[in-house]
Amino acid sequence: MVSGWGSYMTDVTYQVALGGPIVLIAQVEGFGPVEVKTSRNGIFSCRVTDRHAREAALRAVETFADEHAAELKVHYDQIAEHWSTPRVA
Repeated sequence: MVSGWGSYMTDVTYQVALGGPIVLIAQVEGFGPVEVKTSRNGIFSCRVTDRHAREAALRAVETFADEHAAELKVHYDQIAEHWSTPRVA
């Protein structure tokens, strides 16, 4: 039997802003929403200090990213293109 935060994940959704990271939101049962950011495939950042909630959210987000790889690839490519465009200060 599994115990602790994240025994059950209810949902993972994501938001994308122009040139910004993809923000994935994992609903961790017993904790609430946890934001995980990514700008490159397989690289995730989560600033939640509760270790159990963070680990549960990262597991859920990695699974979500694997299942939606083609969809997220479009956004990863747009982020890379945005940041590779030269800018004048």
